[in-house]
Amino acid sequence: MRKRSTVIGVATAVVGITVAVALFAPAPKPLEVRVLPWTTTTLGGMICAVVAITNVSSRHYWYSIDSEVFVNGGFESAFYQSRAARQNWPLAPQFGATVVVPLPPEGGRWRIKLRCQRVPGRIQNMFTALLYQLGIERSPAAGVDVLKDMQPIAER
Repeated sequence: MRKRSTVIGVATAVVGITVAVALFAPAPKPLEVRVLPWTTTTLGGMICAVVAITNVSSRHYWYSIDSEVFVNGGFESAFYQSRAARQNWPLAPQFGATVVVPLPPEGGRWRIKLRCQRVPGRIQNMFTALLYQLGIERSPAAGVDVLKDMQPIAER
């Protein structure tokens, strides 16, 4: 009888760990980024990159976009940003969006940083609520950064 309860306990622990990993592990690079032909804006004639973002996963994601320039040995946020910058936007599975990103006036090396965060599903929300009721707090799943290096305007 003791052996049976030990086997049941181990099996329950294995199933629990498997479910927790499956629910809370972020999927790698769920959003794909492509740069379409360059364009100019109608307001002020700024040169802009048109960026296509596609959700290649089977889950809903939020995304935010940020332009970064290489300054003093590291990347920092650019002065000019897209209108869509630093806001969370929903993206359904297998759907896409286009974003117009102005060329940073700082010049030189720059990149687009896309931050992806999976929208929690019903089961994950129920599990999180259960943990909260038990007094266990957990931080939300970490986001995934997708980086796209861009060419300076002189090299296009």
